[in-house]
Amino acid sequence: MTLVLRYMMLAVFLCGATSGQAQEGVSSKSVVEQVEEHNQKGVAHYEKGEFPEAIAEMLKAYHLIPEPGLLYNVARIYQKMDESELAQKYYRKFVSHEDADPDNVIKALAYLKELQNAAAQKPSSPSVVPDENPNPAPPPSESAPQPEAPPAINKAPPLSSCLPCWLGTGALVGAIGVGSATGYLALQEAATFRDNFDATTRASAAENSTAYALISDVSWGVAGVLTLVTGYLFYAHASVDDEGGAQ
Repeated sequence: MTLVLRYMMLAVFLCGATSGQAQEGVSSKSVVEQVEEHNQKGVAHYEKGEFPEAIAEMLKAYHLIPEPGLLYNVARIYQKMDESELAQKYYRKFVSHEDADPDNVIKALAYLKELQNAAAQKPSSPSVVPDENPNPAPPPSESAPQPEAPPAINKAPPLSSCLPCWLGTGALVGAIGVGSATGYLALQEAATFRDNFDATTRASAAENSTAYALISDVSWGVAGVLTLVTGYLFYAHASVDDEGGAQ
């Protein structure tokens, strides 16, 4: 092997791979000129952002004379294109080349490790299980009616406490109690009035009976009003709870 070429490589991105050796016996000027022409075209394409064309020209140059620096440049371009597998492929070819520049070998190994670590961190795609059914059913047409989802069932909340309702109920029970008690006392006084012939006793019994009867009548009247009011309060409260549960 004899040293035949030093290529001018990319100044910023490609790190200038230098000092390669060509195959022994290759001394044709036309081949060297073709290699230099392809290399210059590759550099021009790279500067224009035409990465696939740049790779194609550099590989043409490499096939004429296997200069390892061209492999390094191809790998760097593939890395810039986010083609991780192809970049790793050409980095491995470069570092395994016997004439590869040692400094660029160190860089290539670092880039190769970086790409491998990035590939290991990517989530693996789930494996595809082949369908055992050779004749799968065709998908339903858009016109076919689709089953409707069952309506959501809202659980009605428990009845909340209605303080006016229970106060009205208590007052109703009290009015009934007073009406019943005073009615009973009015009947007792009336019986005393009938069974006694003493004028004073009869006058007192008559007065008491009238008073008790009046209180009883008022109490039963109040009880009737409270029955209507309390019944309405319970109905209104139950209606509010039903509306809240239906929402």
